[in-house]
Amino acid sequence: MPKGPKDGDYEVGYGKPPKHTRFKPGQSGNPKGRPKGCQNMRTELENILNQPIKAQENGKTKTLTIRKAVLQKIAHDALKGERHAQEMLVKLTNRYLPDEAGIPVPPEVDRDRQNAEIIREYTARILTDDLPDDC
Repeated sequence: MPKGPKDGDYEVGYGKPPKHTRFKPGQSGNPKGRPKGCQNMRTELENILNQPIKAQENGKTKTLTIRKAVLQKIAHDALKGERHAQEMLVKLTNRYLPDEAGIPVPPEVDRDRQNAEIIREYTARILTDDLPDDC
């Protein structure tokens, strides 16, 4: 026979630890864990690449993200005939724009695009209330 709690109305069991072993308000279960504001490498890289910078383009100062400025620099260097920039541009195109690179699209990617198009059409129909009356 299980011992009853001192309060008389609290039952100890799965998901119900004894009250004296629970964390106190404001107490962490892992006090030496990740500090607040600490970010992982991906987040920090995204933050850096999305920072705005001033860049000259055709004699005018524009504000661009670092990411866009780097991509433009690669493209300009590739047009100047720099081999490494051309290779990098081809790799980026193959990875992020496979349709424009002339690479055959794998069937599963094509299916994903078809599914995405079906979802877009369905969402547009719902948003415009263009459904048949029998729905």
